[in-house]
Amino acid sequence: MASGDRAAGGDATRVDLGPRGSGREPGRPGLLVVASTQPSLIGAFYELSGDELVVGRGAEADVRMEDGGISRRHTRVATGPDGEVAAHDLGSTNGTFVNGVKVRSAVLAPGDRIQLGTATELLFGPPGQAGSEEVRLRQALAAAGVGAWEWDASTGHLTFSGSVAREAARGMESTEPRQGELWSRVHDADRAPLQERLRALVGPEARLEVELRLRRADGGWAWLAMRGEAFTGEAGQVIRVAGTVMDVTDRRRAEEELRRQSRLLDSLSDGVMAVGLDGTILDWNARATAMLGWTRAEAVGRRPGELLTPDRKDELGEAVLARAAAGERVAEERLLRRKDGGDLAVELVAVPLTDGDGHQMACVAILRDVDERRRMLARLQISERLASLGTLSAGVAHEVNNPLAFVIANLSWAKRRLADHAAALGPAWLEIEASLADCEEGAERIRTIVQDLRTYASGAPRTEAGPTDVVAVLEFAARVADGEVRQRARLVRDLRPVPKVQGGHARLGQVFLNLLVNAAQAIEPGHADRNTIRLSTRHDEAAGRVLVEIEDTGAGMDRETAARVFDPFFTTKPVGSGTGLGLFICHGIVTGLGGEITVESEPGRGTTFRVSLKAAVPLPAAGTARPRVLVVDDEPLICLSMQRDLSQQHEVVACTDPREALRRIEGGERFDVLVLDLAMPHMHGLALLGRIRELAPSLAERVVVIHGGDLDQATQDLLESRAIHRLQKPFDLSRLSQLVASMLPAAGD
Repeated sequence: MASGDRAAGGDATRVDLGPRGSGREPGRPGLLVVASTQPSLIGAFYELSGDELVVGRGAEADVRMEDGGISRRHTRVATGPDGEVAAHDLGSTNGTFVNGVKVRSAVLAPGDRIQLGTATELLFGPPGQAGSEEVRLRQALAAAGVGAWEWDASTGHLTFSGSVAREAARGMESTEPRQGELWSRVHDADRAPLQERLRALVGPEARLEVELRLRRADGGWAWLAMRGEAFTGEAGQVIRVAGTVMDVTDRRRAEEELRRQSRLLDSLSDGVMAVGLDGTILDWNARATAMLGWTRAEAVGRRPGELLTPDRKDELGEAVLARAAAGERVAEERLLRRKDGGDLAVELVAVPLTDGDGHQMACVAILRDVDERRRMLARLQISERLASLGTLSAGVAHEVNNPLAFVIANLSWAKRRLADHAAALGPAWLEIEASLADCEEGAERIRTIVQDLRTYASGAPRTEAGPTDVVAVLEFAARVADGEVRQRARLVRDLRPVPKVQGGHARLGQVFLNLLVNAAQAIEPGHADRNTIRLSTRHDEAAGRVLVEIEDTGAGMDRETAARVFDPFFTTKPVGSGTGLGLFICHGIVTGLGGEITVESEPGRGTTFRVSLKAAVPLPAAGTARPRVLVVDDEPLICLSMQRDLSQQHEVVACTDPREALRRIEGGERFDVLVLDLAMPHMHGLALLGRIRELAPSLAERVVVIHGGDLDQATQDLLESRAIHRLQKPFDLSRLSQLVASMLPAAGD
């Protein structure tokens, strides 16, 4: 292969090397360039002219190679007196390598490989011999911007060739040892992992794929994608790893820019959808997913109408594209369909997306949640109304209380005076007394409303702020509301140990009592066995919050009603049955304590009120936990008295329904002692004890049975055979405390 005009390195100078084979015997040996930092030189053949060829970077070189690691006069290839051809290093900075061995002089044979600089390889021999396939491969790699790399397992040397080697060679004037400097250019975070992975390769089929950073001469970083496989020796050991390397810096920058733009897009508070000119979705941000339920992967490539307006097909996408194409700024309200089938009202703004020349490439649609905006406006309006109400209520309370005071006083006086003449009035006194009682009840209702207004309007700090045992408050509220609850539903307690909370007993009692009564009144009376009201507590340790839930199986509420339950004077009860201030006051109390109260409801599926309160003190550490006692008795007052007495020394969980006690144990709750009544509805005490023996055998060995009447002989025999303590009602609470204490496991058991 004769050489023609070749580019002289990296500058614009061109050197005419002349037709080396002109007038000479065909087949005369020479140097074939198989790797170079100059892709145009790959495949050039330099016939051995006269007695020698000088390879270097200077103008006096016969074979001029612009490689940062080659000296001006680097190597001389010459024919000796005996006709042998040898390579002689001319005192170069970085040395001459023949077949990978550094030499001062070496006799060459056809096929020998001369390695110079950072990325130059010359093959010695006659033209057309070995190397043509390698040349074609190197030329193809150079044309594709792909280089080659190789790692020598014995020396640890790493070499690059092709465009990557050309970039690596820039600024490298001294490369002794060459490989050390090349490794030094690999990013610190990438160097050790790559070396470790190379050393870990085992077997001839081992492969490597990695991306790393290589420092450029200008101090910047180039990203390289390296793929290669291992080559083994006769003993099966890896002797070298070789493959292709490509500069992927532009790709990595583009990916980073896309990620940056994606993060920017996802940070927007509005949904964003990009629609291509073909009517399909090109992009979709995180807010659009949150609003509509479709992920980006599900949305991209589909038509907007297919996802969001299935009843109207492609009408949405077509309308947006048509208006955006005309240069309009489309802004209108649309009702879109979410993935879950629900509807979402949005304000849709569509604008054309153009390239640098002003040609439209796509359309960008911005989706703004109108429902959320309306809710915000509604909350602002409520806040304004409440602010006005607060100002008004203080004055109203003062103005109403004065006349109300003498109305109540005069009614009481009139009732007493007329009672003195009841005999004289005869049957008419009964009608008069009933009328006065109605007046007193009306006046009392007015007083209650005014008191609630004053509670809301008062801006003074509360002195009753905790810490308070929220479980004790719930038990108090349950006792007070028992008459209302008992005829409508079963009260189920799931009261787990929680820290005390910020908030006084009376104020929190008002909140929970109101919620309990509301839950009961949401259930029609007469079907207590079919309905439940569940009280539950749990501790969100990460948030430092105690959560209380009051859940009922009542009629439930639609979304519009649930959104207004905390508004003042809003009520769904019949006229005269409620003031509409109960939940409003509850909301004020809870938020005033730094808490939050929310509601979830669905028509026909019941309602759940959730109260979140600040934890005042943490729970005791595991090592200092008090013994737990489970009390099961269907009589609430007896249950309460045992709980109150035992709570001085123990953590007590009281259940008036044996099924609730069983659910707790099935759920994994651990107790140290069981106090069990025998005669209970739904499940006899002995039946419950039998189930506990299966679920928690150790607890079944520490039981105190209480009973109100005489026991039959079979029951007595059973209790005696198992050495179960028993107490007959009425019993001394101190005796119960002694029995419980005697059965507690010793520390460390």
